Order: sequence, then C-alpha cells, then structure tokens
Amino acid sequence: VRINATLEAVVSTQSTGLDVSLKTAASNDKVKSNIVRALGNLLRFMKQSTHDKAHFREYVARSVDCLLRACTSGMMKTRWNACYALVNTLQNPVLSPAQGTWGDDLFTTLTSVILHCKNYKVRINATLEAVVSTQSTGLDVSLKTAASNDKVKSNIVRALGNLLRFMKQSTHDKAHFREYVARSVDCLLRACTSGMMKTRWNACYALVNTLQNPVLSPAQGTWGDDLFTTLTSVILHCKNYKVRINATLALAQCATRACYGGHYVTVWKTVLVTLCEEGGGPTMSGYTERLRLQLVLLMCHLLVLHVDSDLPDMMRYLPHQHQNALISQCSSVSTSDSISSPEQDLISHARAKCQMRAPALDLILNMLTPPPLPSDTDAFATSDIANK
Repeated sequence: VRINATLEAVVSTQSTGLDVSLKTAASNDKVKSNIVRALGNLLRFMKQSTHDKAHFREYVARSVDCLLRACTSGMMKTRWNACYALVNTLQNPVLSPAQGTWGDDLFTTLTSVILHCKNYKVRINATLEAVVSTQSTGLDVSLKTAASNDKVKSNIVRALGNLLRFMKQSTHDKAHFREYVARSVDCLLRACTSGMMKTRWNACYALVNTLQNPVLSPAQGTWGDDLFTTLTSVILHCKNYKVRINATLALAQCATRACYGGHYVTVWKTVLVTLCEEGGGPTMSGYTERLRLQLVLLMCHLLVLHVDSDLPDMMRYLPHQHQNALISQCSSVSTSDSISSPEQDLISHARAKCQMRAPALDLILNMLTPPPLPSDTDAFATSDIANK
C-alpha cells in the first residue's frame, strides 16, 4: 500500500510530492527504493518558475541530500535507483550543481560510488551521471575508472564521448583540459582494441562524437597519429562488424583535408583494401551490408576532400586485379534501397568531383555510377532466351 501511495506522489503536485517523499525517505528499504524514484521524476520536470520559490530551493537541497545518502546505504536496489534518480535530476537544466548548495557533496559522493562500490549496476548509473555533470569532474571521474570492469567501462567510454563532443573552445584552451583531451582519446583508443565487443563499439562511437566537435582536430592534437593508426587497424583486422562500422564512421567525421594530415592516403588505402576483401558474396547479416555502405561513404568523403597532390598516391592503390570487385561493391551500394538522401547526396557530390578530374579518376567514376536499367527490348530478349 505504501509503495503504491509513493508512486502516486509522482503525479501529484510537486510541493506535496516532494514533502511526502522526504518525510518517508527514512522508511523501510522496499518503500525507500520507490521513494527515490519518485524524487528523481519530480526533480527532473521541475520548472524554473517553481524552482525560484524559496521553499522549493530548500526542497531541492533536501531531496538531493536524501538521494546522496541513499546512494551509499541500504539495499542495492535502493542504491541504484537513487543513482538513476540523480541522472534524472541532472538532466533538468534548471538544477545546476554549480548554482546549488549541494554541488560539492554531489561530486564527492559520486566519485566515491564509482571508485569503490562493489555493485556494478550502482556504479554504471553513477557513471551515467558524469555525462550530464560539469566537464572537469566528469572527465576526471571517467578517466579514473576507465580501467574498471568491462560493464562499467562500456558506460565510461560513452560518458567520455559525450563530454568531448560538447567541449567549447574556451574550455579546451585551458592547459589542464588539453591534457584531459589527450588522456581521454588515449583511453578510447585502448578501449577500441581490448575488452568485450560492446566496450569496443561504444569506444569507437565515442570517437565519432569526439571528432564531430570542430574544436578537437586530430591535426592539432598530440593524439592524431595514434587515432588514425588504431582506427585503420580496427577496420582491417577486427572480426566484429559493429566495431568496424563505428570505426569507419569515426574516420568520416574529419571535416577538412587538413584534419587527415599525412594519414589521408593511409585511410584511402584502408577503405579500398577492405572493400576488396569483403567481396560480393552472400552476406551473413545486415551488418556486412552496412559496413560496405560506410566504407563507400568514407571513400566518397575522401574524394570530395582530395587535392591534386593526392591523386598519384590514390591511383597507386587501385590495382587492376581488384577493379572489377570494387566496381561491383560500389555499384551495389549506389543502387541500394536502404541508402538515405544525405548519403545519396554525398555519393553524387563525389561523382561530380570525379567528373571534374577525369580522366584521372575515370575508374572511380565508373565505380560510383549505378549500372543502367535494362530496356524493355533487353528484357524481352532475355525472356526469349530463357524460353528457348
């Protein structure tokens, strides 16, 4: 009865809901695990106009204090519910740790939970909070726990990717944040090649997020060489298709030719070699087709960015014995029903760039040009031959 009554507090007015929740928070653990869920939902949807009232600011401080105490005591279900309630709380932009009286206690408790709690569900939920907390604390906590259990680590790398994606220039210009970036990318690169596969593809996708931030250019960081070396190796040698797809996607995030630096031709060669090795045989799953599509899109992205001085090296990696395989692979992608409009636009852009550079890129133009549809006459002729 008390559990159901607690859930009703979530849909009641916030003042009453918070008051009821706080009064019963020291109750039995089974009730308490639902109390903290109620608090998290109430705090997540609190509006600025509500928060500005003095007694509500007091409620927020008491609620966060209640959740922090629940993170470190009682049964494990209560602890992970309390951690997830803090995830909900920190997703509300109205409730900033920097502006509340509870910020210091929040980060002290979370770092302690992530580093020392023996229950992985609790640590995972505490890690997710690092994604929506301030960047300095989030990066520091994430890096300290990156060598942890794989189940925690797969969430740590997601946190790192999100934190790096939204880093601003003013933040990056601070010396200790440049060090954080280098350490974070190094952590992600190591996670791409070790541990369980979920950790690896999360790490590769975290690098996608990282490279989407124009502030973080591989050409300007000390980590650029390791980034391209690791991702090309993953594409060539990893046996898991999801990991290879995300690694390919990461390499396509460099927005300018300068971002690739001296690794442009290496990435180009990796794409062509992998496409040739994939072959045109039957696929075991949709992941094979998706990898082929991502490789072709990366090739098109490189074509759009190339300069005249790249052409000799680009043509050197188009061996005659693989030309038919490449044409088959790229043509099948160009005519695929699963390709989106932006992806088709990229292929068209690359095709237009090849036409401008003809005849040097005539072979690649043929690769990216869909085969013509058979005419009605050809169809009738084929039917007559089949009948005979």
